[in-house]
Amino acid sequence: MYEFKCSKLMARLIIDSVTKLGVDKAPFNELYSKYENTCDKYISYKFLNDYGDLLLQKVDEDEVIRVIANDGLNSEKLSVFKNLVFSILSLKSLYNIQSKLVLTYLFKGVSLNVSTRGKNIRLVQEASAPKVHSLFFKIYAEVYRNFPMIIGREPAKVVSLRIENSSMTMEISPSQKLNIVSTIGLFLKTRFAHLAAKSMYINLINELREESDQQNYELKKLNEQLDQSLKQKSVLVRALGHDINNSIVTIKLSCERLLRTLEDEKDLKVATTISKHIEIINLIANNALQNEIDEDHIVNNYSIENVSSVVDDLVDSFKDKILRKNLDVITEVSTQSSNFYINRPIFTYNILANYFYNAIKYSFPYGRIIISISEINDFFVFKIIDEGKGMNVSMSKQVLGTEGETGRGQGMIIARNLLAKMYGDVVVSSKQGVGTSVSISIPKSLSITSNSNHFTL
Repeated sequence: MYEFKCSKLMARLIIDSVTKLGVDKAPFNELYSKYENTCDKYISYKFLNDYGDLLLQKVDEDEVIRVIANDGLNSEKLSVFKNLVFSILSLKSLYNIQSKLVLTYLFKGVSLNVSTRGKNIRLVQEASAPKVHSLFFKIYAEVYRNFPMIIGREPAKVVSLRIENSSMTMEISPSQKLNIVSTIGLFLKTRFAHLAAKSMYINLINELREESDQQNYELKKLNEQLDQSLKQKSVLVRALGHDINNSIVTIKLSCERLLRTLEDEKDLKVATTISKHIEIINLIANNALQNEIDEDHIVNNYSIENVSSVVDDLVDSFKDKILRKNLDVITEVSTQSSNFYINRPIFTYNILANYFYNAIKYSFPYGRIIISISEINDFFVFKIIDEGKGMNVSMSKQVLGTEGETGRGQGMIIARNLLAKMYGDVVVSSKQGVGTSVSISIPKSLSITSNSNHFTL
């Protein structure tokens, strides 16, 4: 919800009302000037709070409520909206128009919920502010009690009323009695109101459209700033990575020299520990740099690729490891499209390879791995299913790796992040001692049918 603000139209309306209460307008005009911003159509809700405090110092509360509520119901500036309901002769419609149109025009950050309880109408009005003057809600309670008069009926009976810091809950029982004189007058008035309302509604719609366009423009600017920040971050990470790698290489060479020259066993142990941790830092730094591949780089290197060919390359790249464990790798391709549009190196070697390597690593000797490709709704789905050790629940949720893995899970993090940049997703299901199933989804909207040379949208 928006920050609670009062329109200048409403502010001027309630200021004009003080003359009918026999009060000097000057202090209220000064109050208005204090909060007015010529660049905005609304002013802070604090104006309403200060207005209420100032007015109640001079006039009895009941009289204030009666006069301002009456002005609100009969103001020519507002009655155009309300009199339109007369042709419908529906009291609930009157409150609904108040909720959806009138309040929206007069305030920001105020909502009115209208519901029925049998023959009664329940109204809940809330304002997005920490504390709003109770006079604001008391006036509206009187307005809503008298709403039936707009369509020629007697005022409603208030069944219950509760006012809190920033909300009002009210239940009314509408009267079915008609006021004949009021009905005839309103009927004539409504005919003219329809004509007057047309231009007013057009202006209101244009104002709302302008506001929406402005918000969309600001959102676009924020997105551009975010994109720029991400690109700057990528450049910074790469620059830092280069400098870090220089330092890592220097330390590694120094450690290797120390390991060749040191004779004391304790010193050798310290140097060995340093060397191992440098390797870990080096791995993390390289993976972080790999993970900085941006979406532009990925998309700009897309090409038309054959689904089966990608899978064959994947299996071929791990041929030695597969033979070493005597694994049976089965490929199943059941897609209508034989080709798809993808960044082949990244998808094959940075994404699929990470999950396939895990499947090989944690499969039992003479085990089986199934790679299947299918089309489900708007996605190509690549499945890698093994019958190996499996993952525990927490690791499966993190998609970091299989149980017993000695690495840091960086490969899985990179694969998942790169897949997200390709608008894909990964789902992992696993059971310890049974195996793991990895489903990698790529949007079908990026695919190309085998019989065309353009995108299938």
